[in-house]
Amino acid sequence: MAERINNFFSGAENIINELAEKKKKYLESLKDLPYKTEVFPVAELEQLRDVNLFTNFAIERFENEIKLLETTFGKAGENNPEAFVRAKNEVEQKVLSDLIATLDRLDVWSHKFSSESQGTGENLIETPNDSVYYMSSSGASLRLKMANRNQGVKKVIQPIMEKIFFEKPGEEISETPTLGYFVREYATQDFLNEFKEESIDSDYQSSIRKYERGGKIEIPKLDNIKIDHEGSPVNKIDF
Repeated sequence: MAERINNFFSGAENIINELAEKKKKYLESLKDLPYKTEVFPVAELEQLRDVNLFTNFAIERFENEIKLLETTFGKAGENNPEAFVRAKNEVEQKVLSDLIATLDRLDVWSHKFSSESQGTGENLIETPNDSVYYMSSSGASLRLKMANRNQGVKKVIQPIMEKIFFEKPGEEISETPTLGYFVREYATQDFLNEFKEESIDSDYQSSIRKYERGGKIEIPKLDNIKIDHEGSPVNKIDF
């Protein structure tokens, strides 16, 4: 038994070392490649900050309305759990519908699309659990994770991300939503900090690098990435 355990950990360690060495070689291969970084204009940053305020307001509105429900149904709905859950879900749906209506009216977005809920990309289907995405012209994105409905608005609204792009095995990376391509999102701490500032006085230079190799784009996950999300394939493009 001890020998099998030792062999298991030894094998796992070898795999980790191989992956680390592979990553090291890949990063070294990027050193001499040309790259570009995105510049977010002040006007777009201000609009994205407004989006952040809208989403925070939606979360606050939901939480306040749940507190009002608790005056009728008791703490966490203890007096009538089933009725409380139904009422809570109705409030959530209303808040999300109002938020989506607001987001749809904003001109900061260049694209709106959805991705399959845990899809493979082979047979694209649409379900109520599909994630809804909004994308700005500089590549920022907001995701509404509809699979988290009935868990509270805060679970549905995801952080505004700095760079969204799309991948499909055997195909070139796309920087615009493409049916069947898998969603990838990155954000650095510097970008997330932009929404904490009282005012935005200058353009934002992203530190997320887009390398070019043989005429193709590569967007590696470097050490500056604070949050990343590997999503399902795009199954619908609204605009």
